[in-house]
Parts: sequence; structure tokens; C-alpha cells
Amino acid sequence: MLFNFPQEFEPGLNWMLKASRHPEINMDFAALVLEKGDSYTSSVEKEAIAVLTNGQVKAKVGHLEDVLTRSDVFYGEPELIHVPDGTTFTVEGLAERSEILIIATSNSKTFEPEIMKAKDCLNPSEIRAVGQMNDSAVREARTYMDRSNRPDTNFFIGEVVMAPGKWSSFPPHFHKETEIYFYKFLPENGYGYAEVDRDVEIVKHHSLTAMTQGEGHPQVTTPGYAEWYLWCIRLDDNKHLVTTFLPEHEWANQPDAKLYPNLKPGESPI
Repeated sequence: MLFNFPQEFEPGLNWMLKASRHPEINMDFAALVLEKGDSYTSSVEKEAIAVLTNGQVKAKVGHLEDVLTRSDVFYGEPELIHVPDGTTFTVEGLAERSEILIIATSNSKTFEPEIMKAKDCLNPSEIRAVGQMNDSAVREARTYMDRSNRPDTNFFIGEVVMAPGKWSSFPPHFHKETEIYFYKFLPENGYGYAEVDRDVEIVKHHSLTAMTQGEGHPQVTTPGYAEWYLWCIRLDDNKHLVTTFLPEHEWANQPDAKLYPNLKPGESPI
């Protein structure tokens, strides 16, 4: 599924996806825009993650309080809030304009809320696919959490930054868990291509794709335009994520694979 939204959100809460309308995805997704002095207290009675994409806010969760700051998603480090079902959080805008992405899902487990900076994330910066596929899929991945650092979460979530012309999530892979991607581009008039199962969609600044069970989802951004996307997998309760690559393309991911122009005429790539 593909959804497209305005390049600039209105102040307040902008809903993009609701589990009540798309139960097969089982996630809610919204963008919250705060102007300076505005305040918002969450009302979603689910496990929720609030990711700052730009600006500065004062965050309060129970006895926890901190200031979250981010220049933008391409150069700024991730800062976020994570709360269980039944726990509200409050954010107050300190910058002229701040944007927060809010993702929520059902989860009956209880855990301690946390205000997270980059140092608290599972892996705040990892360069992937160096030396593979002629470096065509080199990208930076920033993983916030999974059940290894937040054992009771139902989320596996993070973000990816791709330089112009690069690929991500290739070879095509799939899993039985649902997943959403939310995109931003630099410059904002940029675009890329997203494969959802066997359909290819054009994704733009503030597009959202939603993948259900077994749908492959490789991505590529066009030359000249950097791409950032938030990825969020809704983990099945008490089950481990199992990822499967399409076997006909898995060879390209092998460290000893040879690609043109490094192949001799008639030589096999593997």
C-alpha cells in the first residue's frame, strides 16, 4: 500500500495510518507539528514511540524529563520517547517549529518508559553493504530498538539514510511481520522507487508504504536526491523475526560475488 501526504504538515496531529482502518497493518502512524509554546499530551492507549525529526521539544514522561533536539533527519542523531500502553507523555515546543513522528501498536506488556538519545539506541550509526554489489547499496542504518535492548517491545524500528542513487533492502526480502516505511528526501522535491511485492511505486517526500506478510520491499533513490526513511516492523507477540531473501537474487549479497565490470566475458558472477 502507498499513501502520499503534503510536503509540509499542518500544526497539530496529522494522522496518516490507523489500525482501526487497516487492521492487517496493526500500527497507528501520525506526524505531530508543534510551534513554539505549543504542548501535546499523548492520548493513544497503546505502546508508542515518538521520534523527533526536527526542532527542539521538552519531553516529560512520569518522573522523566529531558530536552530533545534535532537539526534534521539527515545530519541529526535520533532522539525519541518510548512508552508502554497506559503511559502518557507530554512534549512542549521550544523551537519555532518541531516535528515528531508517533507510531503506536497494541501491547499488553508493561515496561519502564524511556526518553532515548542516540547513545541509548541499539545501534545509532551503522554503515551497511560496504564492498558488496559494487557499493551500490551502501547506506547508514540507525536502529533504535528491538527486543534485545527493549525486551517487552512489539517494535523493531530505526531509520536509514541513502546517498543519491543508492539502493536499500536489496536483495528483495520478506517476513511475515507487517512493516511501514515513511520517507523524506533532500532536496524535498526528490523521489525514489519502492517495490512492494512485485509492484513498483514512486515515493516522494512524506510518502508512506505499508507491507503485509510476505511482500518484498527493496528501495532506490534517484541520482541527486538523498533519501531518509523510518522503518517500523510490528513484531509478532513472543516470536522472533525471520527474514527470507528471494533465492534468485540472494547471490548478489554474497561477499565473493563478482559483478560487471569485474567479470570476464563468459565468467559466472558466483
